[in-house]
Amino acid sequence: MRLAHEFGLMSILRVSYAWDALDDQSARRLESLWLDDSVYEGWLSYLESLWREVNDVPGLQFGFFSWEDLWAITSVADADLSHRQLIGSQLEFDRWVRSRYSEGDLREDFDVTSDEPLPIPHRRERAFALFLEYINEAWIERYFKPAQEKFPKLSMEIRIDSDPIYDGDERVDWFHHTDAWELPGAEWVTLYWSPAMGGRNEGESLAPEEGVSRLESWLDRVAEHAGPKHIFIGQFLVEDFTPGYELNGKLQRDQVGRFLKLAAPVLNTQASGIGLWTWKDYGHDAVPNPQFFAGSASWSSSSDAVFDDNGVRLSDGQRLKLALDLYDYHAPGGPDQATLCVKAKSAVAERSSLTIYSGDSIVSSELADFNLDDVETRHCVEHTTDNLSFEFQADGSLTLTEVSSIGFLQISGMRNVDRRPKSVARDYRALNRKLERRPKMLQPLHQDGWMGKYWSEVLNIPQDSEGFLLRTHLPDDWPVDPNLTVVIDGEFQGTRPCVANGRYRFSRAKFQRKLDVVEITVHADAVHSPPEDQRSLACVLDWGWETASSMSTTPQDSNRRGGQHRAVPQPAGTHHQ
Repeated sequence: MRLAHEFGLMSILRVSYAWDALDDQSARRLESLWLDDSVYEGWLSYLESLWREVNDVPGLQFGFFSWEDLWAITSVADADLSHRQLIGSQLEFDRWVRSRYSEGDLREDFDVTSDEPLPIPHRRERAFALFLEYINEAWIERYFKPAQEKFPKLSMEIRIDSDPIYDGDERVDWFHHTDAWELPGAEWVTLYWSPAMGGRNEGESLAPEEGVSRLESWLDRVAEHAGPKHIFIGQFLVEDFTPGYELNGKLQRDQVGRFLKLAAPVLNTQASGIGLWTWKDYGHDAVPNPQFFAGSASWSSSSDAVFDDNGVRLSDGQRLKLALDLYDYHAPGGPDQATLCVKAKSAVAERSSLTIYSGDSIVSSELADFNLDDVETRHCVEHTTDNLSFEFQADGSLTLTEVSSIGFLQISGMRNVDRRPKSVARDYRALNRKLERRPKMLQPLHQDGWMGKYWSEVLNIPQDSEGFLLRTHLPDDWPVDPNLTVVIDGEFQGTRPCVANGRYRFSRAKFQRKLDVVEITVHADAVHSPPEDQRSLACVLDWGWETASSMSTTPQDSNRRGGQHRAVPQPAGTHHQ
């Protein structure tokens, strides 16, 4: 990171990365982060130690962990009742639910008596939505906030996928994780995106315009719930060819360049950066330690093979064993066939070879023939993914430097596997030249004057202004009563209720600046989504500047109808007169 800064590059630090192919207990470790206080405290200590190392790196923008790091606990929902009751007790899920819902609700959702401990709901029960609600709150209160105290520049990759809620085999609803998008105190919010999101995903081919429309819609939705933050798309999956997801809607391959051209103004306006997934094509390797960098991890030998920085040395007749799992090939949905490759060199100036066995069968007796001292040679053979256990027997002394089993090629990069630029690389570079790092992400009002959870804009100040005026409007039967927290140029100005015909004045003396612009931020503590309107709405706002003689508007705010009385706009799907 320091070296990157020397070359004028800024950095983003991905922390708490959960996936480790060498650790077959990684899922258990991730569950322990919920269930074992010592693991939880260790995680916070780890973040604190990272911050000590990187806090003075000038180019560091922020660090982030992901919802994926905390998702393994949902596997409990597939367990038997006794285990779900045990985990529910450990998580105090019973106490959490009973503090929020009535006994009548519990009897309907759980079918238990009032004195029974509530289990973690099964994934096919309606009450699974309550467990997801519990997880949403824990992400922020138990993990994000305490972690942010240890690592002040922390963000989180939010889960923007919605989860189906079932009643048996019938899908009855969707659960949205929007409550966990706000990330209090964070300047950045991180997410992932692909053109398939928000579509039917029935194998359809998408036009570039449709892909850009979906991108804009998702960025709007995230900004609405996350507030005025920088949005970083850490996984910009313009193309995705992962096995098992063949039906996901995809851009036409010859239209990717046009999509990137059309996406540029959207990204420039609504996001502060993208991370390509991936920057080059790569072979998905099922072997967890293919070049022996981790010594003998994932390998075993018939006798004491020598593992060192050069690989593993096998003497004449010695065998090296490797056992893979079908899921190493990205199953289900993974390939039926893979390419097994070995790279080795003879340890002496004599012929040496390698025979590969799978069970009692010989995969290849002539796969690798090494007859030159210290010259590395690579040999490959096709095999089915039914063959998951391999033994490599040396005939003569040799050094094995790499073993790989490539099941599929992810071809979504701007470069080939050998790192040569593809034609689409020109389009990515053109996009990159158009993108700017914006100093502040703002959240304007909707075109009809409604604000979501946040309103944040930079406004011009008339020279003769004496105060900022904010007027609120609300339908009579609006089901929530939002309170609005007003911040002007970073200074708290107070909390005001959003009511019909509300009128609030903020003296210019409280935010007097030499500059002729001011940043206004309003945060609502309650929102409502009307039927047939996907927006989460809080209050209708008018604003303007007060002069010594009257309330005036400027050319900038006249488009926002500042200071003008008008009827309250009605969201789609409402029936207010």
